Amino acid sequence: MDRLEEIRARAQAATPGRWRWRGNACGHFVSLVAIDRLADYVLSFRRWGLQGTVPWFQRSTTESAGIVRAKLIPRTHYDHSTIVGIDHPDARFIEHSREDIDWLLSEVDRLNAIIEKD
Repeated sequence: MDRLEEIRARAQAATPGRWRWRGNACGHFVSLVAIDRLADYVLSFRRWGLQGTVPWFQRSTTESAGIVRAKLIPRTHYDHSTIVGIDHPDARFIEHSREDIDWLLSEVDRLNAIIEKD
C-alpha cells in the first residue's frame, strides 16, 4: 500500500465531520468534538490536575523548546466558563486536520484524474 492509500485509510477510519475544541472551565473539561455529529468526541481531557492543567503542547510560537500551556478561548457572550477553542498552533492544526486531509485527498484525486485523462 502506498503512502496516499495509507493516509486515505486512516482518514476513512477516523471520526468524520468538522472538529472543534469545546469544554467548560467550571466543569474542568475540554474535548475535541465532531461538531456535525451529535455527541461524537474525538478526544477528551477531563482531569485538570493540581495546577488546572489543560492541553499541553511541546512547543510554542515564542519558545523553541519546553512545555507550554495553551490559551483557552472562552465564549464571548454570557457564559465565560464555556470554552470554544484553544489558541495554539498545534491545537489549530489538530482541530482542522479532519477537514484538511479530506480536502487534500479530494484534490489529489482531482489532479490524478486530469493526469490520467491526458
